[in-house]
Parts: sequence; structure tokens; C-alpha cells
Amino acid sequence: MKRRQFIQSTGMAATASLLPFESIFASQGNNLQPLLQEIGLQLFSIPHLLQQDFDSGIKLLAKMGYKNLELFGPYPFSADEAKARWTELTPRLGFSGSGYFDHSAASLKTLLDSHQISVPAIHTDLITLEKHMDGIAASQEVLGFQYAILPALPTENRG
Repeated sequence: MKRRQFIQSTGMAATASLLPFESIFASQGNNLQPLLQEIGLQLFSIPHLLQQDFDSGIKLLAKMGYKNLELFGPYPFSADEAKARWTELTPRLGFSGSGYFDHSAASLKTLLDSHQISVPAIHTDLITLEKHMDGIAASQEVLGFQYAILPALPTENRG
């Protein structure tokens, strides 16, 4: 799934959540067919669930029909400065889980494959993009994502 499709599907899913349940489906006689074939989720949307029990959270997402997930860092390969910033932020965020949620890239891939879930994109930080592209590339080889997203510029880099 391309990032644009991922964003469109996520937006449509969010809009669909405001509609009556039956309107999310196309009626073909007595059969209701889903209008969206692939739905994705950015894991930053549900960090508390994943921090409590990552494997069960992934299983639940698969059961709900999610086919694509977008991960967020820091990751094992992330720059030390990025990990330090994350440590500073976690008390304000109220959760600390991120990256692979204590899995290796390989065990995460195995878990996701067992639920037919793919990772089209990851979020990372500017320092990691600048200094640790090798880690991103190694992660991409295992997980198969197509996009590494910079969700925001650090305050000191704006303006």
C-alpha cells in the first residue's frame, strides 16, 4: 500500500466511525461488503494498549481488520540523542513503549506476518535520518516498509 492510499484509507476510516454502522458497508442483496479493503493505523494512536500487551494488541488490531501499521520511534538503531529526547518526553506522554515495543525487527516481522499485517511506513526523527540511515535501511530489509517519515521538525530546526 502506498502512503497516499494509507492516509486516504485512514481518513476514510475515521470519517466512517462517525457514520451509522450499516453505512460503512455496501449492500449486495443480504450480504454486507466492506467499502474499504485495507485499513491502516499509525501505532502512536494506541500506545497505551500496545505498551500493556503488544502481542495481544496486534492480535486485536488484526481481528478488527487492520492490514497496515505505521511504526514510530525511537528504534534500536535510533540516534542516542533521539532516545534521550524520548526519555525526556515519556513522563508527559504517559507511556514509554515505542519502536518495536521490545521486539527485534525479525520477531516483530514474524508476529505481524502471522496476522497478515504489513508495515508500509515508519516514523523516525531528523537526527536518525541524518546519522543512522544504515539502521533504517537494515530495518527496511527486514520489515519491508517503503517510507521513512519525518513527522515533525525539531523546534530548533524550524523557521
